[in-house]
Amino acid sequence: PALVALLLDTGRLTVGVGDSGVSGTLSTNIGRWRPTVQPSETGIVVQQGSIGSGRIPGGQNQWDIRLGADAPISLTTNTGRAEARMELGGLALAALEVTSEGGSLNLGFRQALAQPARRLILNTGQTDLTATGLLNADFAELSLLSGSGQHLISFDGAGLSRTANGRIELGSGALTLRADPDVRVRITFRSTVGRVQRVDSSAFVSLGGGVYETVTTATDPEAPLLTLEIFSTSADLTLEGV
Repeated sequence: PALVALLLDTGRLTVGVGDSGVSGTLSTNIGRWRPTVQPSETGIVVQQGSIGSGRIPGGQNQWDIRLGADAPISLTTNTGRAEARMELGGLALAALEVTSEGGSLNLGFRQALAQPARRLILNTGQTDLTATGLLNADFAELSLLSGSGQHLISFDGAGLSRTANGRIELGSGALTLRADPDVRVRITFRSTVGRVQRVDSSAFVSLGGGVYETVTTATDPEAPLLTLEIFSTSADLTLEGV
């Protein structure tokens, strides 16, 4: 797959699906934030100038990017303290790695990917995260490492076509995890001081010892299984159906 890297420290990033290649508009009113675009034989890197320069009063930085759905890509984004909204459904997305130090991150898959993703990696600091339609990504591995923030992760979409694994490590804040009761999901929750605040009994059943499964597990034991291990320092967990 072609490598696509979007490196934006301050401002707002919007990513959507286009027809072909990488296209979009990059606009800023700060000269030293002017981005560079570096194409190569293996892909493209789009990078904000003077990354790490911090916020500037009155500074504006807006990136609107479209990624072509006609060829496989491996996408890396680092949005620093920016606000990011990415709708990636329909792409031939082989892998995704997202890093955010702060701000907000909204990641969605409204439709199934054109090919299954190998892995989804999300690294966030003090970031409010919303990730929806994750089953449409058809991933094999999911990793979320977060410092703090409010998190909503929704395993909805086309369903599971294969066994998948995920590991979520949280510091402080809260996680609301939603899953389709018709999909086999097994969750193991471990925490230093965090608690399970609420469990939707129409979607999940407790097996004891911090282990929860979707209610469909017992009735369809041969279906593909999504196994999630959640480790928390002080973040609380809420389990809901979709």
